[in-house]
Amino acid sequence: MERQGLPLLFDAHCHLQDDRLPGSLDEVLQEAAANGVQQVACNGCWQDDWQAVAAAAAAHPAVVPNFGLHPWWVPRRSPDWLEQLRRFLETHPQAGLGECGLDRGPRAEADWQLQVEAFEQQLQLAQELQRPVSIHCMRAFGAVHDALRRLGTSVPVVLHSWTGAAEMTAALLQLGNVYVSLSGHLARVPPHKSLPMVRAVPLDRLLLESDSPDGVLQLSPAWLEALPSLQHLPQQLREAGLHQLNRPCVLRWTLQLVAAALGRAEEEVAAATCANARRIFCGLGSSGGGSSAAAQPG
Repeated sequence: MERQGLPLLFDAHCHLQDDRLPGSLDEVLQEAAANGVQQVACNGCWQDDWQAVAAAAAAHPAVVPNFGLHPWWVPRRSPDWLEQLRRFLETHPQAGLGECGLDRGPRAEADWQLQVEAFEQQLQLAQELQRPVSIHCMRAFGAVHDALRRLGTSVPVVLHSWTGAAEMTAALLQLGNVYVSLSGHLARVPPHKSLPMVRAVPLDRLLLESDSPDGVLQLSPAWLEALPSLQHLPQQLREAGLHQLNRPCVLRWTLQLVAAALGRAEEEVAAATCANARRIFCGLGSSGGGSSAAAQPG
């Protein structure tokens, strides 16, 4: 049953096609709606999951599809991957491009130059088709900044699950049309590093995401000391079964974290981030207020 009076939320990045998610897609989205999440941007990672993303969006109007080649999957791409991606985007005019990006971390097996080539091809395609682009950036700030500076930001750019330093964040925001999307990954970085970054992001450039089934929100003692109002969160997350695998419903608690970090009311942050996401992914200019009583996926 849907809970009344919760702020409306938009999950700006998740992976509903991931088979690690427990239960059916209907159940996941019903649970999300019960916690105020009215819409989700579902991101593909490679050719083999794009059809599942498309099917989720076709079955559920609350799902906004995104198709892209994640840097981890660059080695698995087919010779015609870019043509396939174009076809998916052209067949789904409401879709964004994502998840794409660059990764210098230990899990990235792809040759760096192949990553850069695939990333820049996707940026160019997003601009050609005028679609928002969701970017994965792991230890690759300089290269991502350089690509965006050279190729431009004529379409909205979402820095997915961003945890970069305040100085890096400012440099990317200065490019224009760049949005910072925060998830539970934020709490993996010590608060003395993360809080200055969060507080440097203008409210009209802020998004919230679950990154489910990843992005589990786990608050360390340092975070609970920095933001004492969040002492209740670890127990609530355990009770909701969100301590191992994530689901879009976690956005309710991510909102509490970000609002506390900003020193702003949850309702204000929810309204702003929802309006920003709807502007990016749905082409809607000023929506985002209200309560979850109106949130009905599907």
